[in-house]
Amino acid sequence: MRKQKHQHRSVISSACSPRPENPATKTSKAYLRTEARRRRDALSPQEIEVKSTASTDSILQIIESRRFYTVMLYLNMGSEVRTIPLMHKLLAADKIVLAPVMEPAVRKSHPYRIINPSTDIAPSKYGMLQPLRNRCQRFRPESIDLVAVPALAFDIKGYRIGYGGGYYDRFLQRCSQALWMGLAYEMQIIPDACPAEWDVPVHQIVTEERIINCYCFD
Repeated sequence: MRKQKHQHRSVISSACSPRPENPATKTSKAYLRTEARRRRDALSPQEIEVKSTASTDSILQIIESRRFYTVMLYLNMGSEVRTIPLMHKLLAADKIVLAPVMEPAVRKSHPYRIINPSTDIAPSKYGMLQPLRNRCQRFRPESIDLVAVPALAFDIKGYRIGYGGGYYDRFLQRCSQALWMGLAYEMQIIPDACPAEWDVPVHQIVTEERIINCYCFD
């Protein structure tokens, strides 16, 4: 049964309003991005496994308690919080599982349904795992209950240091009914992500230690 949609305030309080971007902000973001990637890549495979499992357990509890049915996951690469084991668990629970297909030429992404991971996903020419468009059904963003968002770092307001493409900032605005959930290791939480005017904060962040309700939203 489909859940009742959760509506989130789109108006951000002045206490956490993003700043107009300037050269100093760009320099700060570049440094934060480099440092965050370095620290995350220093995690051992065992640490990634343990921390990701703890986060996955929390996410599953949230999905079940809120009766979410349609979940969009990024498909992890490198040292990101692992989502592929979560994908398998959600499929086993008869959830609708989506993942983004990126279109770099226009810097957009679209959600496609995964039913059989062994045949439905493959590396793109850029090396990212994503659904195969000739096999998978495209879904409307308005049908999604939860979007899992990756990043190199988050601050507690929900702003993120991403990979620089702006895909999620654009995509999230197309599914305002969904819960926007950042996935991160606790060591990826930073004091200030230096947001620009167009940056979009997530509603919650899940780490292996806690769930952060980002206070930009009531």
